[in-house]
Amino acid sequence: MSHVPVGGRIPRHWLIKMQVSYNPKQPESDAYARFRLYIDGMRVGAFLDAGGTMGDVRHNIGHGFLCVYEPGTLPVPHAPVGGKIPRHWLIKMQVSHNPKQPGKKAYARFRLYLDGMTVGAFLDAGGTMSDVRHNIGHGYLRVREP
Repeated sequence: MSHVPVGGRIPRHWLIKMQVSYNPKQPESDAYARFRLYIDGMRVGAFLDAGGTMGDVRHNIGHGFLCVYEPGTLPVPHAPVGGKIPRHWLIKMQVSHNPKQPGKKAYARFRLYLDGMTVGAFLDAGGTMSDVRHNIGHGYLRVREP
């Protein structure tokens, strides 16, 4: 199974699988121009060499606009297309430790995650949807339908 590697390091040789057929960014924005650089099946490194950023890749994975996968494996989406993550979806932890800096608010919110809990339960406990998207993009967790 392919997913963002634990720790969020996405190898340049991995491939990009588009999950949308449209450009979801605001027209005439820099993000819109960079989103146009994506080609289904291109290597992450080719996107970066064309002027995209690793931040773009992580952001777009977290919103379900694309996924990345190791050559020779099958692509696995990390979030639902369009980035709307339903509250009833389940969280699957990909790390056994808290990767956030101790003493920071993000560290405390990361401690709220429990493997198998729903996204809604995490939000109700004090987490944010931005946390969920960010941590998907960095490979710390995945979400799936129940």
